[in-house]
Amino acid sequence: MGRIVLLLLPTLIVIGNSMYLPLLPAIQESFAMTERQSAWVLSIFTLAGIVAIPFGLWLADRTSFRVAMQTGCGCVILGALGSVLFPVVGENGYGLFIAGRIVEGLGAGSLTALTYTYVGSVVAFSQRLRMFGFLERSNGLAKMMSPLLGSVFLYTMWSYSSLLLMGIALFCLGWLSFGAVNEQTQTDRDEKKEQRSVSGQTRLIVVSYTMSLIHLFLLYGLLYHATYMFSLFGLSPIWRGMLLSLPFLAMVLISSQVGRLEKYSFVYRAPMFLLVFSAILLYAKGSSIALMLALMVIGASNGLALPVASQMLAQVSPLSLKQRALSGLSMARFAGIAFAPLVYARWMTHDTGVAWGTMLLAVGAFFLVFVLHRHIQPQKI
Repeated sequence: MGRIVLLLLPTLIVIGNSMYLPLLPAIQESFAMTERQSAWVLSIFTLAGIVAIPFGLWLADRTSFRVAMQTGCGCVILGALGSVLFPVVGENGYGLFIAGRIVEGLGAGSLTALTYTYVGSVVAFSQRLRMFGFLERSNGLAKMMSPLLGSVFLYTMWSYSSLLLMGIALFCLGWLSFGAVNEQTQTDRDEKKEQRSVSGQTRLIVVSYTMSLIHLFLLYGLLYHATYMFSLFGLSPIWRGMLLSLPFLAMVLISSQVGRLEKYSFVYRAPMFLLVFSAILLYAKGSSIALMLALMVIGASNGLALPVASQMLAQVSPLSLKQRALSGLSMARFAGIAFAPLVYARWMTHDTGVAWGTMLLAVGAFFLVFVLHRHIQPQKI
């Protein structure tokens, strides 16, 4: 399959979330929402993606990756139309907008899971970490650009933002319809070779899920918190977009270096230390500099943790278990992204809720990963 298409497909769920971060205050004003209600604009999209993952993988198993991905692209296009056209229907516009977000999420979520499962099943074992690194880098670039694009739409009409998702989905759909898609999975010999190199597969899965879910939960929760803090600081939309994109720049820069790491043991430790450090920074209440530093640190931590978490699951065998583990990883990541705005919206009602909540989760994940890490033999990557 074309590398460009593989890199673009997972960005749909990323753009559908990150681009709406600077748009939330405008959406909240348009529909007379509270902060908690506006959090659902982000969460409903990602929750729909979680629901779609098993169906997308079932469809790929019954037909092919090509057909399943084409179906996902079609859902994104259909949902984007609803999200763009909602002003036309007047009083029922809110319902059409939410319905469009749900259908977009169904397509985007299935496409992300299908892409990671495709890489874990079809791409050669020696090339997987590099490919997962490319995926995280492209996702990071999309996350970095999305808040800026969202800020630009504030100067036109925010409902047009879904046109970007529609354009990407149309391009991918065209390529999937007429391009070549290699769907030959690994041979039994490859699986046996992997199985001899993997110990403690259950621990690998738990560590991978924990690192991914907690990292994305804290990142998107803090971004949601920062969206409203920057509004209180009186920053213009374009400045808000630029500041919200900086954590993703850190993610891209770090993920571009992940392929040079030689042992997993370092990768387990560094992201968890960074999570705790970012939580400590949040105790500087009311400081925009401390908040930005915390976001930059947690962005760097995501860039280190996410590609290696994917590669850990790519070592799981047999192939059927690996595919289920990779699909579960997508669901864990989406769950972190989906519930972060809802939880942080509640924490924001208390003076130190964000700092204490972030610290408790970071420390809990820190100890869980370290305890399990003792029983995982370091593997060369």
